[in-house]
Amino acid sequence: MTDRNYKWERFWYKAGSASRVRPVTLKLLLAEYQDGNKQLPSNQADLYLKGCQRLCRERTELRQQLIKLDEHQCLAVAARIAAISIFTGRPVIWKGIDLDAIPDRDATITVEELIGGNEYFERNGFKNEISVDKDAVIETLSKGFFTRYSNDSADKLVWTHQSYAEFLAAWYIKQQGLALPQVKSLLFHPDGRLVPQLHGTAAWVVYLIPEMFQEIINSDPEVILKGNINTESNEDRSKLVTAILQLCEENKIVSYDLPI
Repeated sequence: MTDRNYKWERFWYKAGSASRVRPVTLKLLLAEYQDGNKQLPSNQADLYLKGCQRLCRERTELRQQLIKLDEHQCLAVAARIAAISIFTGRPVIWKGIDLDAIPDRDATITVEELIGGNEYFERNGFKNEISVDKDAVIETLSKGFFTRYSNDSADKLVWTHQSYAEFLAAWYIKQQGLALPQVKSLLFHPDGRLVPQLHGTAAWVVYLIPEMFQEIINSDPEVILKGNINTESNEDRSKLVTAILQLCEENKIVSYDLPI
């Protein structure tokens, strides 16, 4: 077997099969292969992180502004935007000056709401910080994470793919080093169930913060399967299967459309 064929075999092994994997995941895997990386990401979280870093390295043309963010700074700002978007339930970002022109205020974040304070990130093993000013936000919004909501307005942006926002919001929680009770307060209703709109982010949290695995298994094990997130150990897989079977026996499965 040639080295190239072996690399392709490993590529498709990572992908699993097109029927099980999101199109955006396959796109990220293909980008890794096309970049000539000999070592493909070992898991989905690493794959998405590398994909987000790649988007941050994109060169974009900005009028009246010089490119000033490196990939680490851009990622920190993008993660802040994702966290605000996901945890406030507002998927739209408004770049415009005229706030009266915002069509749906309750679903929209303005640039002014995103700026202020600092975000921290690691570069070459050292902790750094970036001041999140308007230029930093505008530059980040010009990256491939975001796209125009419609061709009618360049001021109204949405996420290119919801999974970018969900992953980055979970990654932001991880980077902030929140205690488990704080993480749970973001993801769970007071009744002990996950907020339905946060299922995608919760699945990534399981990957990035393993201590949350048991918490979500106890309340909503379906979320891990629906999120198409692979568990890392045989023990965790066994716990997940047991929890799902228990729900089946109790007729508590909300949906049978599970990727199993």
